[in-house]
Amino acid sequence: AEEAQQLLDIGIRLGLDPILDIELMWIVQEYQSAPLPDDWRAFEGPDNRMHYLNDRLRYDVITNPIEPRFKKLVEVIKESKRNETPLDEVTVLELIDPIERAADVTEMAEYQGIDLRKEAHHLWIAKLAVLETMPEGWEETIDPSGRTLYRNVAAGVSTDEHPADDYFKALLQRERAKPLPYTSIELK
Repeated sequence: AEEAQQLLDIGIRLGLDPILDIELMWIVQEYQSAPLPDDWRAFEGPDNRMHYLNDRLRYDVITNPIEPRFKKLVEVIKESKRNETPLDEVTVLELIDPIERAADVTEMAEYQGIDLRKEAHHLWIAKLAVLETMPEGWEETIDPSGRTLYRNVAAGVSTDEHPADDYFKALLQRERAKPLPYTSIELK
């Protein structure tokens, strides 16, 4: 009963109505299992409440530093439902599992051959690729020269291409075949 009440309390804090938003309670579970950002740790303070300390900045707060991100996730999903508009899956992914370095997305876009000035509308593919986890049975290794290799443990083979590269290449090719999105400005 105490655990159920805790879930309800978190849901309410995130902006969920326990009755009307029951199908969104998965967000509470994601919130509970999400790791704290780097340099943060949780501890029980002398007031018997959870405190969150940023070790680098020596900043002590009682609000979990990931809470604003999950409040935004609730807001985005509820707004999408209310307006009956499609949900931006990349935004949802970033709110659940944010990209730590924006430069990672830029580097991935360059690796995939996406022209950031002319194909900004394809940047979401680079974001998805950055968020992609290693497929089961694969591991990332570094060879003696410092080069990243991907090894299929079961097959005993290694390659310098990520096992999901073909999927993202095909996705980018399919998206490039679609008509360009309408823009109100001309990029040169």
